[in-house]
Amino acid sequence: QVRPNPTKGRVWVTANMGSGQIVCRSMEGRIVHHMPVQNFANGEEVLLPVSAGMYILELISGDHRLTRRVIVDR
Repeated sequence: QVRPNPTKGRVWVTANMGSGQIVCRSMEGRIVHHMPVQNFANGEEVLLPVSAGMYILELISGDHRLTRRVIVDR
């Protein structure tokens, strides 16, 4: 889950996955932000230091990937 969506730039991410990383990509595929996560199942607050627009959040843990679109509305 990624909530709230749309967001002002801060989201809460939870997933049935272990540790890994979050990668935020522009719609063109360029990486604009990334951060490590200790445990997706516990939830992680993410501050997206990006301008308004639509982005792709990739939650990556080992061989598992989960992709969600997020709208940043500043």
